[in-house]
Amino acid sequence: MATQKWAAWEAIGHEAFVFPYYVIGSYLISFLIALPLYVWGWKHYRVSLFACLFCGAMIGGTPFWTVFILQICGLWPKWDDESLGDVPLVVAGRFTDAGLIHYFMGGAFFALFGMAIALTFWLIAIRKNPSAQGRQWA
Repeated sequence: MATQKWAAWEAIGHEAFVFPYYVIGSYLISFLIALPLYVWGWKHYRVSLFACLFCGAMIGGTPFWTVFILQICGLWPKWDDESLGDVPLVVAGRFTDAGLIHYFMGGAFFALFGMAIALTFWLIAIRKNPSAQGRQWA
């Protein structure tokens, strides 16, 4: 029982340690990818809910899926004998079926997270603000 308590504190400590890196990464992605994409969409098109959700999914899922595709192509290292509990994900340098599903769904999770952020952005900044939806063509 004491080891489970300690493991929980270790998990909380790990998340507290990496939280600043998550925040820094979120700001970098926002400033380097999301903001220029919004400005480009605002200048040339109408920024709609669908556009926000689609771009949010791509911004959220692309980094994870890029590494996954590089691993499938052999251009990014995989850990031999990686497993999740008793289920092997990588055996002899190759993904198992469970590994393919696990890593693909990881990207899907981040894509949904990106969509949630984009939905929040659309609700707060764009929904009732026609000037934020696109440049006015005179």
